[in-house]
Amino acid sequence: MHRCSFWLAGALGVLSASGGALAQEPVAIVEEATGSEPALQLFDTLAEGQEIALQDGGSLVIGYFRSCIRESISGGQVVIGKEESRIAEGSVTRETVSCAGGEATLADSEAAESGALVLRAPPEGGEEKPLKVFSATPIFLISGAESGELTIRRLDRAAQDVMLRVQDGALDLEQTGQALRMGGLYEARYGERSVRFEIDPRARHRGGPMIGRLVPL
Repeated sequence: MHRCSFWLAGALGVLSASGGALAQEPVAIVEEATGSEPALQLFDTLAEGQEIALQDGGSLVIGYFRSCIRESISGGQVVIGKEESRIAEGSVTRETVSCAGGEATLADSEAAESGALVLRAPPEGGEEKPLKVFSATPIFLISGAESGELTIRRLDRAAQDVMLRVQDGALDLEQTGQALRMGGLYEARYGERSVRFEIDPRARHRGGPMIGRLVPL
């Protein structure tokens, strides 16, 4: 099984608080952004120390991988931290949501070379642990892909495979009308890449915060 990963959305170098370029581990992901400088988009990842300026009326919604904190920020200056942001001259609302809580993180050996978000490697001699997903409609992010076919196969019982088209390297099951089963164990496959994941028995039936829905390949 290939370890699953996705490349940083945007340049590998991100601005530090001092303004220098760094290739750092992504700590958060963008869910929504308006009026931001630099301009941010859906699925952009953020590194510790990165600075963001929000115009008057500008807003930003981000989720932190490690702490499972989801922030809704309005206006002001934002500095990305390891587990939450520092906000000046703006306002922020924080909530703790269900997410894998650090299972998806940058492997130290790959950080400088790729800037890729990956699942933690399994213990030596052990089986890779399925990624826990907290929505029946996951979001699949495929590294370096533009369009192609994704196959979702249930592993814990007999069921028909689900085959869906990926566009621009991402597939949000919420937008397809498809939903997976609570407590189900699945494998997602795109070409030669694959990842196992499990839908939490208490997951949302549809939608939910992005950091609880991500399945990177």
